[in-house]
Amino acid sequence: MKKTLLALLTFIVINLASFGAPMSGTYYIPSGGSPSYPSIAAAIAALNSNGVAAPGATFIVATGYTETALSLILNVPTAGATAPIIFRRDPAGLTANPKITISGGSSSSTDGGIIIAGPDYVTF
Repeated sequence: MKKTLLALLTFIVINLASFGAPMSGTYYIPSGGSPSYPSIAAAIAALNSNGVAAPGATFIVATGYTETALSLILNVPTAGATAPIIFRRDPAGLTANPKITISGGSSSSTDGGIIIAGPDYVTF
């Protein structure tokens, strides 16, 4: 009985440790500050895993940044008026805007580059 209880407790602790804290503050893609994410896809994966908290998460995307994507699904039910998600170009950059190229997608199930699946208060 003690071994079973210890194993269950260990399992719970390990699983709770795998969840990150909700995201809030400013993040950079692909670099330019800390913390940063290597791509928009990585930032969306982190948002989907961790959620967002007040005052929201802003992602500063480097000017001239390019990424190829297909069906990136943004599903963050914790986003809202007090916890918006914002992706914007680095205001310090004076060169080309960031560019996302949608690749593939000959199937009807891949009908978008970035799919906003539910959350409100998302700005690109």
